[in-house]
Amino acid sequence: MKKLTPYPIALGTGDFFWNAELPHAGKIDLIKLALDLGVNIIDTAESYGNSEALVGEAIRNRHSKVMVATKVSPENLTYKKVINSCYKS
Repeated sequence: MKKLTPYPIALGTGDFFWNAELPHAGKIDLIKLALDLGVNIIDTAESYGNSEALVGEAIRNRHSKVMVATKVSPENLTYKKVINSCYKS
């Protein structure tokens, strides 16, 4: 039987990471480290505080090598609010 080797593809920390008592620069460094280790998908949401801005800062000059998935908050689930949330994200 062929041995399977898992490959890290996603940073899945939930909002615990985004709201953790960790300095801004520390969060940026951790995201960059994850990218260096092969992570290529980052999952975030508009409801995770400033997570989208953190991700944007961390992937600056690397954005072509990572996919960012974000989610719309339940209170923004009307057509116009979804479109507005997308622009903000």
